[in-house]
Amino acid sequence: MCMMVMIRFLLLASFFMKLMRVGFSLCVVDTLRCIYVTENVIGFGFCMTILRGFRVKKNLQICEKLQLAQSDKKKRKKRNHFVLLPRTSETTRIFQRAPMDSPKRSWSLSTLPPELIEELLYRAPPESLIRAKPTCKQWYSLITSKRFIYNHLDRSRKRFIRTVGTVQILDPVTRTRSETPLPKEFQRPYGVRTMVHCDGLLLCMCGYFNYRNTNLAIWNPVLKKITWIKPSTCFTTSDYYGIGYDIKKPRYEYKILRFTDHLYDHNVTYDEDGPEVEVYECRTNSWRTLDTEVDWQVDLSCKGAAVMGNMYWVACKHGEQYILGFDFSVERFKDVCFCPPPAFNNYLACYNGDRLSLLQQDEEEPWDIVVWVTNKLADVDVSFTKYFSVSRPDVPALLDHTDMANPVYFIGKQKRIIAWCEREVFGGDDEIPPTCIIFNEIDEGGVRTQLETERHCGYGYFGTFFCGYVYVSSLVPLPV
Repeated sequence: MCMMVMIRFLLLASFFMKLMRVGFSLCVVDTLRCIYVTENVIGFGFCMTILRGFRVKKNLQICEKLQLAQSDKKKRKKRNHFVLLPRTSETTRIFQRAPMDSPKRSWSLSTLPPELIEELLYRAPPESLIRAKPTCKQWYSLITSKRFIYNHLDRSRKRFIRTVGTVQILDPVTRTRSETPLPKEFQRPYGVRTMVHCDGLLLCMCGYFNYRNTNLAIWNPVLKKITWIKPSTCFTTSDYYGIGYDIKKPRYEYKILRFTDHLYDHNVTYDEDGPEVEVYECRTNSWRTLDTEVDWQVDLSCKGAAVMGNMYWVACKHGEQYILGFDFSVERFKDVCFCPPPAFNNYLACYNGDRLSLLQQDEEEPWDIVVWVTNKLADVDVSFTKYFSVSRPDVPALLDHTDMANPVYFIGKQKRIIAWCEREVFGGDDEIPPTCIIFNEIDEGGVRTQLETERHCGYGYFGTFFCGYVYVSSLVPLPV
């Protein structure tokens, strides 16, 4: 008996070390299958160790629920304790139970509290949840429900995505990078030119830089679904787009905003009768023209940001830079607040889910970075406050620079910049210095982490981040 216990312990310890190496959290792995550990407290204690090791407050609650689930069976002579494992040929049943005295007996998923099962599924990546859909009817019903989809979305963390011949996604927490073929819909002549993100949906502007050779699509990379949006007249390269929703209505009723800014286009004959501002309702698949005059210019160095269903840009009017917002609930533009000086390169992003962050970096003196954040956008008065600054010679260029490259980054907690950007490496024997794609973590003390994820050599390289963005992967279905 002691020998059997020791063997089980060694097997569990080996599996535990494997989980830690590959970065799985809370024992939720790949297709979310599980296997039982019978009889003794070793298996249960092992599961508890992983739960507590994940360093999340709710883990204690989960452990308590596990203990309650076990205490309900105290009258049984033999108890079963469960650990989630990857699917193998032996783990063909979900939460399979086989006591040592009755090896063929199986049990229902309802043996564990439903809220515990749901909590575990919330912590799994959406790619694994897709593979788990056909597991059983109960899981399929849960995973495809709108309540679960949006609760899972709100708990998901940010990732980096870029499309350069392939679709590359980098998880800044695990620092793992996946690469898949670019969808055929986005291959030539419809290459992705720019994106806007909302709830895991990417609104993609596709086509060359010809005035009228532009197309619009909504894409969910996780679901691998794409749908094209038909224009009311035509899409142009002078258009700006946003995606959001009416906070007073169901969240999944998305809308698309289009407005035209002719300032930066030259030698083009415009359609003076075409609408300057219009809204597309995904629910009805129709465009509506808004009676609004565009009397501002959007900062070309700044991408739009979607926050809590609304869109925001850095704009300029009468020589002053400010934050321009569009409220999808009332379908109106609004002036949110002025931008802090100086008025050089700005990068606007969502911060903490309900605020904006603004990163400023001078092209001529890139070692100086200033980060600003607003108070909650729902407040009556919104303004920027200086969050932190970085002044170090090793700081990479984070804003648009050579070859129309678009480095991607976001402002993390604890005054940290998480970035994925390119950098030329000098000092070697190469006639042309190679360009490296580097993952960076930057704080007030400078660059804390640098991890090379890719390297390009020679003349064939013309800019990695022609299309790179921060997004949150989700199970949100396409709204049209």
